[in-house]
Amino acid sequence: MEYNMKACRLDVTQMVTTFITTLIAAVSIGCGDNDTGTDADAAGANGGGSGSVTVTGAIEGDFDGYATYTDASLELGNFSVSISDNRNFAIELSMQVDDNAPPPEGTYNIGTPLSADSFHVSFSKFEDGSFMNRTNFSSQDADAGTLEITSSSDGTVEGSFTFEAKNEADGTQVRVTSDTFRAVQVKGGM
Repeated sequence: MEYNMKACRLDVTQMVTTFITTLIAAVSIGCGDNDTGTDADAAGANGGGSGSVTVTGAIEGDFDGYATYTDASLELGNFSVSISDNRNFAIELSMQVDDNAPPPEGTYNIGTPLSADSFHVSFSKFEDGSFMNRTNFSSQDADAGTLEITSSSDGTVEGSFTFEAKNEADGTQVRVTSDTFRAVQVKGGM
């Protein structure tokens, strides 16, 4: 059996990045007053980040969650936007950057590999609310979709995206669409 080490490193890097970003988002946002789950609309109204996505294909559903972004200082040279409710799903959009500023307004390609010209994406669906029991999908093609950043400032990134992602294990696919997201910056303090 022959291993593709480049694909293996990308998969491991993607899993670690998704885990770390989801963990940072969970810690920075906190549990709030809502014992029954997340309330993305309230988070957005109160200055926090929020995002809603529609998923079709191998997984179907509408998902709402908190949206955050991390700059290169926390992501080892990557700018990343994460949308998650920390129970049911997580989305990670990452791009290599040269500085700590978010990318400027504009339309960006979603594809593979992770580069300074293209975002790489992953979508994870958690089963039974468990991060360890999840189904992962990621961008496998050079032109998997687009991300439009409509507002980019220190502290907030807003926009929309559509992408197709594939599960490498079984070949199933999903299409993920967000008409709008508002991601707030997660700041490091170590």
